[in-house]
Amino acid sequence: MAPKTPFVPHTIDSWKRTARQLNIQDLSIHDDIPCNSGSQIGDAQFLLLRVLWTAGSLSIALLSDNGGHRRQWIAEQYLEAARFFLKSPRIAAPLENYFLSTSKKPRALREEGYAGLETFSLVRHHQIQSSWMESSARDCITKNHRPTTPTPIRSKEVEPFEDMIGGLDINHNSDTCETPSDVDSPQFAPITPIEYQYAFSSPLPGELADQFKAIQDEQIVNTALILYLDALVIQCTSLQADWTLHRRAFVAVDKDKNKTYEARVDGYLRRRKDGQPLVIIEVKPYMRYKKRADIRMQESAQMAAWISQHPPRRFQKTSGAEGTSRQVLSNRHQIYLTFAQFDAAYVDYIQHRATGSSFLNMNEYGPFDVGNGIAMRSLAELVLAFALQACDEM
Repeated sequence: MAPKTPFVPHTIDSWKRTARQLNIQDLSIHDDIPCNSGSQIGDAQFLLLRVLWTAGSLSIALLSDNGGHRRQWIAEQYLEAARFFLKSPRIAAPLENYFLSTSKKPRALREEGYAGLETFSLVRHHQIQSSWMESSARDCITKNHRPTTPTPIRSKEVEPFEDMIGGLDINHNSDTCETPSDVDSPQFAPITPIEYQYAFSSPLPGELADQFKAIQDEQIVNTALILYLDALVIQCTSLQADWTLHRRAFVAVDKDKNKTYEARVDGYLRRRKDGQPLVIIEVKPYMRYKKRADIRMQESAQMAAWISQHPPRRFQKTSGAEGTSRQVLSNRHQIYLTFAQFDAAYVDYIQHRATGSSFLNMNEYGPFDVGNGIAMRSLAELVLAFALQACDEM
């Protein structure tokens, strides 16, 4: 009997069991089966993409390099280059003021005219719009779940994240919300780092989860994310690429060049010299836990179609190559990073040059909360580092 709810396999054995239930274990994604766009993907189509998801890892695993997570995805030379730039005079002062601004109330920031934030003024303004929660949920966090987070760092130097996360309590996550018509309404209040230990998160306590509402429009979330990413790189001359809001469609085709399916993304990092997409973006106006399986299925379709249309250059040179593709995800006010791992056999499969023998492995890290300066400081190093690396690799 076919599964009644979306199922995202974590292992090859669980994939095989579910494929047998649907009687598709011997089929290919390019066979004559109904295929929808990435946002409407069904169970059979998803399974035939041959995607496995590593159980979501907390962002701290990536930050602390616990178990070698960070070294697996980001070369140290690019991390050092990112740190060097973020300490440079052209960005260090406004970036530090931005980190500190996450502990201020919106009214205070407006009255100050977002003083000292410069390039990051619009970043913080739009992040606030994607970060509202009802006051009842805020009160519950304040009274019953007050964290023991460290005092926000106020150094004028951008420090490596290893120096900032020691002793950090990471037992949290968060989710959904409406943008108020009046941001100073007493019924709403922004989440602050002091109240919100949930910078490096796991799920919210049950009594809080339902207090979060979906943001009114997905574009609010997308704008906040793109502005943050743009502000980090716009003065980085060593990065020859730009973030764009272009909602590009990636298309997987069969061996006869007929479209198998397409998946549209919410933006991407585009290399200037050739327009090559280096990192893709997907956003949602609600918290990830609300529809985690559906979201992962869509993200899998996007990643597979992107690999089909734009495999890394190394796959054109050797059949034994392995590759990594990167995805930045924003679910409401929380940002995730996904690293997709695959080999030449998977590229052959998704491009319809061979039958299925390999899998696309999706590795998810997060969330990073936009209301927490420590999280945003750490994320800045990570996204700039892997953007520099992707520009060289792809």
